This record gives sequence, structure tokens and C-alpha cells, in this order.
Amino acid sequence: MELKAEAARVSERLQIKIPSTKSDWRAHVSQMSNFQNQITEVMTQLAPILSKVGADVSNAIDLIDTREKNLNSRFETSISDYAQKAQTLEDVEARHKTQEEHVQKLKNDLDLTSGKLQNIKDDLDNMQKKVSDNSPLLKMKTGIANLREQKKALELQSAILQRSLTQAWLEEKDRELANIM
Repeated sequence: MELKAEAARVSERLQIKIPSTKSDWRAHVSQMSNFQNQITEVMTQLAPILSKVGADVSNAIDLIDTREKNLNSRFETSISDYAQKAQTLEDVEARHKTQEEHVQKLKNDLDLTSGKLQNIKDDLDNMQKKVSDNSPLLKMKTGIANLREQKKALELQSAILQRSLTQAWLEEKDRELANIM
């Protein structure tokens, strides 16, 4: 803060103002020697302040270095533990990534297998429906029942015809007997 205030105070004196008119070189040399005298005067005033600021800055740097060494020595084990744990974390993350990829591959395989299994189940259901479809069996049963009824009807007709034939034969025998007698 003191240095900034001092720099603001002397900054106007340090500016060189060259007149716009071209004068001879003697005036210029004289002006330059005046500036040199002013700078020397300001430097004699600022030298102790700047040396004090330099000493303060050196002390601050030494304190910072000491503090840094102290902190480094105090936290050296923590830093090594952190580095070790960071490495362990990287290893675990790498294993996790490979396991995640493996799980994704297995999931894809499972999806593929599930799809195949569903297709097989659908095929089995269709086959089971075809196998358990009893409509042809019912048609055969109905056909057999119709055949039985037709057989009974034919047997009945055959029995009637047989009876008629037997009766006609008996009547003819009776007539032959009647004619013979």
C-alpha cells in the first residue's frame, strides 16, 4: 500500500515532457541534466523505502517457503495415501468398466437367447395346438357314429329282407306242400 501511494506521488515527476519546439541541443542537455538531478533526488528518497519493501518481500518469501516445507512434511503421508488411493480408484474404475462391458455383452446374449427361447415357445405352442386340436378326431368320431347308424340301418334292412325272404320261402314251401298234398 505504501509503495503504491509513493509510486502515485512520484509518477508525475518521472514523466519527461519534451517541448514541441525544436530548440538547440544545449537546452536539451540542460533539461536532461535537470531530469537526472530530479531522478537522483527521488531515488535517494525512495531507496530506503524500496530496500525496506525488498526486505519485507524477501522475508515473506522465506516465510512462505518455510510454511510450504512445513505443510509438505506434515501432509507427506496424506499425499502418499491420496496418491495410493487415487491409483486404487483408477484400478477399480478400470475393473468396473471392463465388468460393465462384460455385463452388457451378457445382457445382449441374454436378449438374443430370450428371443430364441420365445420363438421356440411360440413354435411349441403352435405344435401343441396342432396336436391338441381335436377337430379331426371329432370329425372322425362323428363319421364313425354315422357309420354305426348306417350299419344299424343296413342291418335292420338286411334283417327285414331276410325275414321277407324267409317268409317268402316259407310261403313257397307251404304252397309246394299244399300242392303236393
